[in-house]
Amino acid sequence: MAALLFLGGLAPAAPLGGQTTVGIHAGLTRARLADLEALTEQESRSGIRLGVSTTVPVSGSMGLRFAGSYVQAGGGPRVPQLEVDYFRLSALARIGLTQASRRGGAYFLLGPYWGLRTACSASVSGGGASFNADCDATDIQLSNTDFGVSGGAGLEVPVASRMGVALEFLYDLGIQGLGGSAPGLGGSKTTRVFSILGGFVFSL
Repeated sequence: MAALLFLGGLAPAAPLGGQTTVGIHAGLTRARLADLEALTEQESRSGIRLGVSTTVPVSGSMGLRFAGSYVQAGGGPRVPQLEVDYFRLSALARIGLTQASRRGGAYFLLGPYWGLRTACSASVSGGGASFNADCDATDIQLSNTDFGVSGGAGLEVPVASRMGVALEFLYDLGIQGLGGSAPGLGGSKTTRVFSILGGFVFSL
């Protein structure tokens, strides 16, 4: 499973006293597909997000967070429903609401991400029966990559001299179309993922 190959993501990480940090996290996601042309959203999918990151102080209360993530996305029309997993890389600006010399506190995140599709399956249900197949075995031809913008907010609380715990809310807004060829999955469909994350951050 892709999650076991790389536990990636936007780990809740805020610089501890202006130091470089590394973080790990796990959380839940609620994903949808949105139509850029019709400005509508469709059926959702619940999943998980796992990740690691490093945050580097830049100036004052600002920093840069580089991360890798395993994200379960998908959703779509009722026929078919998609379950699409990605490995995503991101570079987010972190803006703290406290002085850089102070540990912990609230912060905001904003920046781009790029994703590589690691798995995709399509399901059809109706009349008491259901069918599930790998996308590559069907006529659903999705793009192998994903690109968008992530934004969110978090709160870190120090629990030891070099460790903190964090809670984070993150929203991924896809810009690149999925490029699906099946009915209801045109190229204008993009991913939307809302994540609630908890994790640990360690100063180096």
